[in-house]
Amino acid sequence: MIDHFHKITKRLRKLKSVVIIMAVIFLIIIWGIIFSNTQQEEFFLIPCIVGFLWCLLAYAFMIGFQYMPNKANENNKFFARMKVKFYRFLYWLFGVGFIVISIVMIILSVKMIAVWGRDYIV
Repeated sequence: MIDHFHKITKRLRKLKSVVIIMAVIFLIIIWGIIFSNTQQEEFFLIPCIVGFLWCLLAYAFMIGFQYMPNKANENNKFFARMKVKFYRFLYWLFGVGFIVISIVMIILSVKMIAVWGRDYIV
């Protein structure tokens, strides 16, 4: 699983700056909406929050799985193999946590967009 995440991260490496720029744009829009006095600009608040959270999640994915320890080699000493296995286990835990956070983000996004649609669209 973590090797697959590492391959995805290597493919998406070029999009890291795009994700950062989008997150900054969303944050600037959120900041402007919060400190403005008009009601009409609040229309974009929830979509911008959802977009910002997805940008943060994508950036965390790209940074978290950018470097991966190699698999344990049988030629290494026992403690060196244990160290590599322990580091890979930590990455595996991070991967499982990332999957859980992604599922939570999908649920949160659907609920927030539903509230936004109910309040502003319908």
